[in-house]
Amino acid sequence: MTMLPREEHERRMVLYRDGLNDREIADQVHVTPEAITFWRKNHGLTANTPRSKITPAMEAEMLRMHQDGMSDGQISQESGMKKATVVSWRRILSRGSGHVARNEMSEHILSLSYGKDSLACLGAIEQLGWPLDRIVHAEVWATDAIQADLPPMVEFKAKADGIIKERWGIEVEHVRSKWTFESRFYSKISERAKPEYRGRTMGWPLMLGSWCSRDLKISKLECGNNCVNYIGIAVDEPNRFGQLSNKTVSPLVETGWDEAYCRQWCEENGLLSPIYTSSMRGGCWFCPKQPTNQLRLLRKNYPDLWALMLKWDKDSPVTFKADGHTVHDFDRRFQLEDEGLIYPDDKVFRWNMLEEELNYRWF
Repeated sequence: MTMLPREEHERRMVLYRDGLNDREIADQVHVTPEAITFWRKNHGLTANTPRSKITPAMEAEMLRMHQDGMSDGQISQESGMKKATVVSWRRILSRGSGHVARNEMSEHILSLSYGKDSLACLGAIEQLGWPLDRIVHAEVWATDAIQADLPPMVEFKAKADGIIKERWGIEVEHVRSKWTFESRFYSKISERAKPEYRGRTMGWPLMLGSWCSRDLKISKLECGNNCVNYIGIAVDEPNRFGQLSNKTVSPLVETGWDEAYCRQWCEENGLLSPIYTSSMRGGCWFCPKQPTNQLRLLRKNYPDLWALMLKWDKDSPVTFKADGHTVHDFDRRFQLEDEGLIYPDDKVFRWNMLEEELNYRWF
C-alpha cells in the first residue's frame, strides 16, 4: 500500500477537525469519498455527522455575512451553524450551484422513477428547504392499452401519487412518448441507415445502444434552459456524479444520504416500492436484459403478457437475446421444466439440450 504523503495527511486532518464529513473532505482534496472513509478508518477516526439543515432564512443571513467579508469561523459563530456546514455551503456557493442559484431558475423539477433513491429526494429536498415546483415521471407503455410496468408496480405508483399529493401538494405528471414499445417495435428503420437495414422492422432492441430509453423515456425528461432537474443519485454512488451539473442536481448528495438511508426513509414514509420486497424486478416486463428467472415468473404469473411477447418474437428480425436465443427458446425451456424434464435451477443446463432429445434428463 502506498504511503500517504505527510502534507496530504495533515491537510485531511485539518478538514476533519473542522467537522467536515467524508464526502466534504473528498471534495476538498479531489479524491473519492470511499478513499477518505478508508483513510479515516485506518487512523481510527469516527465519522463526522452530516451538515445541518440550512433554512432559506438562515441562508439569506449567511449570505449577508459572507458578502460583508466574514470568515467561515465568524459565520459559524454568529449563525450557530457548525463550521463544516458553513465551509460546505460556501464551497457550493462559490461554484454557483447552491440553493441561492437554484432559486433564480424558473422551475425546479424532480424526475421521479419511483425507485427508493428517486422517492427519497422528496425528503432530502424538504430537509434542505429547496423549492420544488413539479414532479415528472416518464411513463412507458407496452401498447396503447397495456403499461410497461407489471400490475403491482402500477398499483404502487397510484398509491405513491396519493401520498405525494397529500403531503407535498403536488400532482405527479405522468408523461409519455409518442411511441409505445409495440408501435416502435413495428416501425421501419430509416432510409438513412445502412443499405442492408433500410426499411426493415425494428424488432427487439439491441442489448447495447437500444432504442428503448432513447425513444420511449429519456427524451420526455429533457429540461429547458430555465429549470433545475433534481435526480436521485445517492452519496455512495460516486461513479454517477458525472451526471450532475448546475442544472442537474442530486438532493441526496447535498444531504449526504446513502442508498441504505434512502430505503429506510421510504419504509418510514410508506413509499417503498414492491421491487424491494418481492421477487418482482423493476422496469419493463418485456425487457431483453432481464434474467431468466424473471422471464420464468412472467410466463407463470402473467400468461397474457407472455403470449404477447411470443407474438412480437415471431415478428422480430432481431433475436430477443444478444446470444441468439429467442423468447420461443425460453418458452420451450420453461415447458420442459413444467414437464419435469429439467430443473429450473439445473446447473448443467445447456441450450443444446432443447435440440438433442437424448440429452434430456428424466427425474
